[in-house]
Amino acid sequence: MKHPIAYILAVLAMTAFFSGAALADTFEGRSKCSSCHKSQAKSWKDTAHAKAMESLKPGTRKEAKVKAKLDPEKDYTQDKDCVGCHVDRFGKKGGYTIDAPKKPLAAVGCESCHGPGRTYRGDHRKAGQIFEKKGKGKE
Repeated sequence: MKHPIAYILAVLAMTAFFSGAALADTFEGRSKCSSCHKSQAKSWKDTAHAKAMESLKPGTRKEAKVKAKLDPEKDYTQDKDCVGCHVDRFGKKGGYTIDAPKKPLAAVGCESCHGPGRTYRGDHRKAGQIFEKKGKGKE
């Protein structure tokens, strides 16, 4: 071991890199997005996406279930073949799971399109800061 400091720095760099990769897939749910995007969150609440998980409950959306050849009185909220399209990131690391459901992920929310909130929020914040700097420069 000629350069022990180089080895230590390499181990620390790898640890930091892999820790960041683990955090990158963290889904946070729509409440984080809603804290800034209030008007979007308010209009989203009335959409089918917001009520997607509710439509899997017994007695709801009977006509649609019959058309899909499903039993309208069955509870599909625990059915892995149905849940995946009705929640944020089913089957993905940090996403909605049947075993440990997270209410903020129990709908088709922001992260269904934008990806993991923790990653997206950082990029979003940086873009906002750049936009703000450009806007102030024009005044």
